Amino acid sequence: MKMTIQVVIERDDEPPMVDEIACLERATLTPDTLGLTLAEAKTVLAQLQEVVVTEQVAAYVAQQQTCPHCSAPRTRKGHHQIVSAHASASSRCPALGSTPAPARLTTRDEAVAPGRPAPRAHHP
Repeated sequence: MKMTIQVVIERDDEPPMVDEIACLERATLTPDTLGLTLAEAKTVLAQLQEVVVTEQVAAYVAQQQTCPHCSAPRTRKGHHQIVSAHASASSRCPALGSTPAPARLTTRDEAVAPGRPAPRAHHP
């Protein structure tokens, strides 16, 4: 038996959009294979959540592009993708050459006085 789970998104001005979320197959039906397993349920829910949130965000952004009072288009500042700069990122900076600088952790004392050994605490 094969079961396909789909989401149908209906907008006012467009034809319905069908998005397949999951396809489940059961060879033989036994009491153990009835319903969804916990892993299948989590996968279906995660994929459903992704589709629902994506559509809701797209609808909200489209709704906010015009002023609700006068219907004039709103201006946008800085509409671009955000790129994460992480210490373990593999991107290279052309200004620094072909090899990125290695990430280095410093202690508070090294940051205050570089090159000097950290003071030791003396306890009587």
